[in-house]
Amino acid sequence: MRKIYLVRHGQPHFPNGEGYCLGSADFPLSTLGRLQACQMGHALGGENLSVFASPLKRAYDTACFLCPSPTVIADLQEMHAGDWDGLSFREIREKWPGLFEARAENKDLPIPGSEDWEKAQARFVKAVNEALSQSEGDIAIVAHTTVILSFICRIMGSREYKAFRYRQAYGGYYLVTLDDDGFHCEFPWRRPVPELDHELCEKLLEAAMLPEHIKAHCRAVAEKAMELCSQLEKAGLELKRESIYHAALLHDIARLEDEHPKTGAKWLEDLGYKEIADIIRQHHDPDHDEINEANVLYIADKLVQEAKPVTLKERFEKSLEKCRTPEAIEANLCRARQAERIAEKINRICKMEVIA
Repeated sequence: MRKIYLVRHGQPHFPNGEGYCLGSADFPLSTLGRLQACQMGHALGGENLSVFASPLKRAYDTACFLCPSPTVIADLQEMHAGDWDGLSFREIREKWPGLFEARAENKDLPIPGSEDWEKAQARFVKAVNEALSQSEGDIAIVAHTTVILSFICRIMGSREYKAFRYRQAYGGYYLVTLDDDGFHCEFPWRRPVPELDHELCEKLLEAAMLPEHIKAHCRAVAEKAMELCSQLEKAGLELKRESIYHAALLHDIARLEDEHPKTGAKWLEDLGYKEIADIIRQHHDPDHDEINEANVLYIADKLVQEAKPVTLKERFEKSLEKCRTPEAIEANLCRARQAERIAEKINRICKMEVIA
């Protein structure tokens, strides 16, 4: 028996955050898409797979997280979406309002100039068989949701699987097996959520394409957080040490984005790490002053400037220099006061001046 992992690429980068109709349009991966691809690669990396990919950038770049040099097969690319291909759904709604609304109820209505479903299905089936003939053992095919569904329909002998509910999420996969009786599909599709460890955290930081100084800051904050954890544990306060460590390593994963604590938390929640996401979300503005995992990260972050240890006074004086409006100055002062309250509580628990 052979296994075939039918992988949907990671989330593409959509200009201006709008939704787009993607067929042959060649959009690259977003940062979240790279994180999803990294997660997939980490989960399936030990499976000794031969990896094949669509030539479209979002699929090929996802496949590179599974294998440094995936084999490209042209017919694995997505079904061409005709006149709508590469347009935002806002543009489509404006130019084809009637058809856009009608397709919301009936996806079988053809898009002008689009590739025929049966023809796309036939070329994808041919491409899957080509991948199997070029390899031995288990394989991964990194492609696109519509053509993958067309293959599932062929296996199941039903058009029901064209329904939207069967489309796997970005970074998800269907597991198909092949034996003497033919192809068999396991349901439902899956999204890998491998357990976080130091190795995966480092891979995610790399996938986010962060500059080295940000990665160095994350590592330094994680080290400081562990120092604080050790002191609090000695004083009898048990915290989720591993959760704090992983959240600290990943707390600035969205540093290059606007509202990076919120964005980073959203990314980690999408990847399936809600507890870590909740800690990261609070690393600029904690929900309260009690000593918990989020506030240990918060204070550790304030005790590190880039990769160097600093006092709270030094850190907030430095950040005050960047404030250009009365609102920004007031926000900085509020954070400083909150940091001082948290530091005082930690010192009180530890019965010593852990934080100067």
